[in-house]
Amino acid sequence: MTDHQIKVLWLDDDSPTVVREEGFEVTAAKSCKAAADYLSKSVPDWVLVDLLVPQGGWGDELFVRPGVQFVSYLKEKFGD
Repeated sequence: MTDHQIKVLWLDDDSPTVVREEGFEVTAAKSCKAAADYLSKSVPDWVLVDLLVPQGGWGDELFVRPGVQFVSYLKEKFGD
């Protein structure tokens, strides 16, 4: 058995504050800004993104679907 926890960033304004699931370390972010701040300190194995999520001051413009733009940001910053 491995001690490795799969790190997940969950970007969704409706996500619970605390998520406990065996084998996973889940961090919930309620806005694109909060998710970007988390990513500046830690890189998860997976990122789950709600397409309609508050920007929270992230980005230079207002987006209709901030989550879509955030996925583009992830690809640009971390690749596929």
